[in-house]
Amino acid sequence: MSARYVNTLLTAAIMILVSMNGVLDFSEKENETPELLELVEPQFATSPGHVVFAEYVGADWCGPCQNGGSPSMTALNNNFPDEFTFLSYFESGGSYPPDPLNRRSHVMSSSTGIPTASFGDASSGTYHVIGAASGTTAYDSQFSSGGNMQNVNDYSVSVIQTVNGANMDIDVVATYLGSTPSVTVHVLAVVTEHVSPDTYNDGTTHPHNVIREWLLNSGNNAFRTVQLSPNTPATLSWQEPISTARAYGSSTAAQNFNTVAALMDGPSSTYNNVFTAGDSTMNPMDLSVTALTITNVDSNYEGFLAGETLSIEGTVKNTGTEDYSEGGSIQLYHVEGATENAIGQATSLNNLNVGQTQTVNAQFDTTGLTMDPNGLESFRVRLSNTQGEKDPVVNNRFDAWISHDYTPSTDTPLADGNTAIPRGGTLDFDVTGSARDNVDTLATMTPEFEVSPSGLNIWESTWVTDPMSLTSPGTPYERYVFTVNPVQTAGSGDYDVRARLTDNRGQTSDWSSMSAAFSLMNGLPVVVDPNQPENAPIDCPAFPGLPTVKVETNERVSLAGLVCDAETELTNLLISSSDPSFIAWHASAGEIEVNFATMQWDSMGNPQLQGLGISITDGEDTNTGTLLFSVIENGQPRWSSVPAQSYDEGGSTQLSLAQYLTDTDANGNPSSVMDLSLAIVSVEPTDVLSAEIYGNTLMATAIDDDAFGSVVITVRATDTDGQLSETPIHVHVQNVNDAPRFDATGLDNLMVQADDTLELDLTSRLTDIDDDDAEIWATVTSSDGMVQYNPISGMLTATYSTAGQYIIHLSAEDSHMDSGQWNILINVVDSVPLVWSTDGSNGDIDIAVTDMYYGKEPTVFLVQLSTVELTNIVAEWQICNVQTGICYEQGLESVDSATFQTGQTFTAAPSSGNGLANFDEVKIQVTAVGTDGFDYESDWISYLATQEPGTEDPTDETGDGTDNEQTGDGDETSSKGGMSTTVIIALVGLVLLMLVAGVLGTMLLRGGREEEVDWATAQPSFEAPAAAAPVVMAPAAAPVAQTVPDYTHLTPGGQYVTGHAGETVYLGPDGTAWTMQADSSFVRTS
Repeated sequence: MSARYVNTLLTAAIMILVSMNGVLDFSEKENETPELLELVEPQFATSPGHVVFAEYVGADWCGPCQNGGSPSMTALNNNFPDEFTFLSYFESGGSYPPDPLNRRSHVMSSSTGIPTASFGDASSGTYHVIGAASGTTAYDSQFSSGGNMQNVNDYSVSVIQTVNGANMDIDVVATYLGSTPSVTVHVLAVVTEHVSPDTYNDGTTHPHNVIREWLLNSGNNAFRTVQLSPNTPATLSWQEPISTARAYGSSTAAQNFNTVAALMDGPSSTYNNVFTAGDSTMNPMDLSVTALTITNVDSNYEGFLAGETLSIEGTVKNTGTEDYSEGGSIQLYHVEGATENAIGQATSLNNLNVGQTQTVNAQFDTTGLTMDPNGLESFRVRLSNTQGEKDPVVNNRFDAWISHDYTPSTDTPLADGNTAIPRGGTLDFDVTGSARDNVDTLATMTPEFEVSPSGLNIWESTWVTDPMSLTSPGTPYERYVFTVNPVQTAGSGDYDVRARLTDNRGQTSDWSSMSAAFSLMNGLPVVVDPNQPENAPIDCPAFPGLPTVKVETNERVSLAGLVCDAETELTNLLISSSDPSFIAWHASAGEIEVNFATMQWDSMGNPQLQGLGISITDGEDTNTGTLLFSVIENGQPRWSSVPAQSYDEGGSTQLSLAQYLTDTDANGNPSSVMDLSLAIVSVEPTDVLSAEIYGNTLMATAIDDDAFGSVVITVRATDTDGQLSETPIHVHVQNVNDAPRFDATGLDNLMVQADDTLELDLTSRLTDIDDDDAEIWATVTSSDGMVQYNPISGMLTATYSTAGQYIIHLSAEDSHMDSGQWNILINVVDSVPLVWSTDGSNGDIDIAVTDMYYGKEPTVFLVQLSTVELTNIVAEWQICNVQTGICYEQGLESVDSATFQTGQTFTAAPSSGNGLANFDEVKIQVTAVGTDGFDYESDWISYLATQEPGTEDPTDETGDGTDNEQTGDGDETSSKGGMSTTVIIALVGLVLLMLVAGVLGTMLLRGGREEEVDWATAQPSFEAPAAAAPVVMAPAAAPVAQTVPDYTHLTPGGQYVTGHAGETVYLGPDGTAWTMQADSSFVRTS
């Protein structure tokens, strides 16, 4: 960057810092400003004629606050002590005062820095000042122009502090001077320190009126509110420890304790109109009438009746900050309109120290007063002839009222609903009224409610249910609700109602009546439906079952439970019939006499039910119906009514039937029922229960745990003569709600691949036998992974990123709050293992490797044994030398899916063309993709090259009759490779030198570290060794057999490998080989 650009940027930065000097001063300490409390500042501001309230935010590190903002606030307070008060939100040592209402942010809402001052709760504009010039006049113009105060002539407030032991009693007296009948104000009240012991960074400037504690509502979360009436002071009181404020200089904590209050039209969270303000340093001399109480001497009730005596007591208090001894008088008055009638003589005012009170009282006889509805009697106490008070008018009078205790009135009762009440029905009536005074409310009055047949004035309340409490109290709809519940014997027709209220004193209103308020309907007599007996009138006797009568026989049958009338007894009904089977109605016994001339049979030869049409009259209405009878042969077994049975679903019931049977012989003589044979004829419907007869006992058992409903079991009784009769038995299996069920079929071996999403449709698996499946609410959780359930689609999805076993917890709840829980086990795999067979039949895949000999190229045969459908099958092979730790060959063989079922062969050939060398190992792994979407992978399987039987071991250097051949007639012998012993020894020596050099070089490069090679994961080297043919070692003596007891005696730094026979071999760093024995010892084998 060129120098000219640097100069330009530096110049701009300096200008910005200079322009910010009025808002923030970043100097660590300035010692030029003296303590402002003792200075008499030049006064440039002028009086606005009323009190101004401001809120100020500053900090000890802020230069403009120290040099301009704080001194200017203090100067206004010193120069206009009765017209200006303020609050300081002062940060000292990195902390601001307590701020439960976040009021500082309220003041700073549109500010860009400090100092910030808000006059009259302004949020912007002229009265919201950011920054301050040095000196003491920064805020004079805002103060002189009125300080954004509103309606200043309509309100006043005074703050009175009284020391009470270790506490300070605080009274904030608010007065409304306007004409509106009632206003509500919000009171900001705060305990401050008149002078804070804390200083700005200059060490000498002290802020004033610093907040110490907010005086809030009972919840400590809002300004307190008060409702004011014109010229009637209202006092809000608090008590705070004097230690809330700190001592300063020669001033004690009590003397430095300064309470500031302001009246607003809204809460702390909004920007409001501020009407007036004050603090405890204002109003040095003030007397106030603080209370006027009126007590009924003759009664414990609120309010009064004419003739009772009232006790009037007024209280005067010195609410100023100076003692008073200038005299004056206190007078009690009875106020009638604009006229004040003195009660007794005036009382002289005592000398009152700050906080002291004086009480005056008198008796007032109310005889002769006229009692009026909602009337109030007004009384007053007035303080007169005082001297030197700041405000001798507003708070020197106090008015109070006592209510006339008047007789209440009751409104006409109102019906809630259809005024035609059916038999068994009810109707609610609302009762309201007025206390007609300020003593009682509807809640304190006692209601009464009665009914009478219309026009008869026979009032009673036996079928009226009284309310337990007032309905909708405190609302415009509060009322007492009475319930009319006519008894079954009540006569039908129109009824009148009436109501009245009694107040707390016992004064009772007149009855308020309503003619023909409701009609009670007549209940029709009915024949009970045998298929729906539960629909009979509520007071009807239990349904006895269908009656059985003999053919061609006069039979009398009780109609109790067969014919019912809601309000008329059975014996008072008139029953008739034109059916020839009807003989007579015996009203006094409640029995009908019948005689059926013939039997009726169904197509199967079974007797059928026969009906008898009847007409029933209750004196008002007539109804018709059909009675059903079971008509049987004479001498047939006879059934009496069998009561209906019931049990819960999943249960059972049993019933002995002998008690409901009788039998006769052909001559009509009784026969033993024990000789009867009982059998089930039918069960309708058939899908609810099963029924069986054991002797003479009927056993009904639920078909399953969910079936319910009404069932008719028809039972046949057959006597020894072969005559029979049948009866229906009603059984009701009651529904019991069951929790939702979950069908986990097929979910016992769930498996998903890591990072794949498992989807389960739970729609058909979650069922509710009792309700709609759509009402089931299901939730799923899991300790890991991402598991979600969509209640709309019914789809559960689960995704896991790490292999392992996971449990999904499923919970389902029905609309009756019954629920079930289940666990779903998920196996998450990176891939599915392909298991090598160990016996040629079990496992997923098998392998055979041939030509695993030195110098040979091994042939691999792979075959699939399992039925898993695989695609993308690849066999990967590697050739590694276990002695050098180098994998120098690898290959990938694609395996055809179909061929894999019968076997596929390939050659794992070293690129050198010389076949396998000593210590070579062939490793093979198979991978595939299943048609189920999973990756499949086998373990690596390895085979170690060995010496082919009958051939020369490449490591055998003795030449003892292995593969050496004798040629010609001479004495010369040549090796198979045609190489002389001298050359072999030279080559061996060269190779050994190279190996030693290589090992030493590696150790130097690795810093002496020894590392193991993981043959399964090592990156193979695809460059063959420099000498493709096996190295021929120089002749050496056979090693002496050596043994060590365990692995700890082996030379460190070697490698463990598996031999071709499965044995464990340790390859030492010195070129030795040790084979592990059964007892864990090692024997040197090379």
